Amino acid sequence: GTGCKTNYPPNTAFRGFGGPQGVATIESIIQDIACYLGKDAYDVRRMNLYGIDERNTTHYGEIIPHNKLPEIFDTLVHTADYK
Repeated sequence: GTGCKTNYPPNTAFRGFGGPQGVATIESIIQDIACYLGKDAYDVRRMNLYGIDERNTTHYGEIIPHNKLPEIFDTLVHTADYK
């Protein structure tokens, strides 16, 4: 193949197949929920994470073992002096 530059957008699914649009949509919804509740969007996101010993089962019944996401959220928010 030959690599070429173009100013035309792709006409096929490209790196995401709708995933990026879904992420952008739900992030906007979370922001709207936070505004409606008068809360910080971080707090809404943090409340909706799967837990470690509790709230660690998906709606399909899959248990999420060793969930590091709550720890990562906490570390990042404190590291960035977000609050």
